[in-house]
Amino acid sequence: MKIINTANGKVLADVISNRRMSIEEALELVGFDLSQCDDEGAYIDDDGEQFWLEDCEEIGED
Repeated sequence: MKIINTANGKVLADVISNRRMSIEEALELVGFDLSQCDDEGAYIDDDGEQFWLEDCEEIGED
């Protein structure tokens, strides 16, 4: 499964798993600390750009 930021099309996570997981679980698995956000509720991606969970979408891979 891939998690993309729909605001800019950037892939935030690319995870291979044998079970279904939530967007939050996938982001935490690849190293995002979702316990830390700014005052606006934004998180920071690997490139230092803000993203919001509501902009994240799962793209399943068959």
